Amino acid sequence: MTDHHRPISPRPEVLRAPSAQHGALDFNELDHLGLEPDAILDFSVNSNPFGPSPMVRDVLQTVPLDRYPDRESLALRRTLAERFNVQLDQIVVGNGTAELLWLIALAFIRPGDHVLIIGPTFDEYARAAALMGAQV
Repeated sequence: MTDHHRPISPRPEVLRAPSAQHGALDFNELDHLGLEPDAILDFSVNSNPFGPSPMVRDVLQTVPLDRYPDRESLALRRTLAERFNVQLDQIVVGNGTAELLWLIALAFIRPGDHVLIIGPTFDEYARAAALMGAQV
């Protein structure tokens, strides 16, 4: 069989990676218990049960939602660099902690690296390290 007819298979790191165990409500369990989702405060997902503050709501009204934001986050990075007296290239921003965690793993973890993760903690640490080929 030639290479172009070889079955496609994922990288071994993908097959060995642990599955993600994120928090979230189990709607089947809630139904079984006779509970409505609104009656539960799910602390495992780090969401605010009160929603955003009025100040945040006001600012969101001024954000242009009809176009993509600056992919370099230049205005935010400039403000943070000035505020903390660091160089612009020392500031990295992302769309949440999980994205930043994956960016760090992609940038710095190499196959065969040893990564120590103290638990209990967010499952994405181990997943990101394992998918980069590290020994966790």
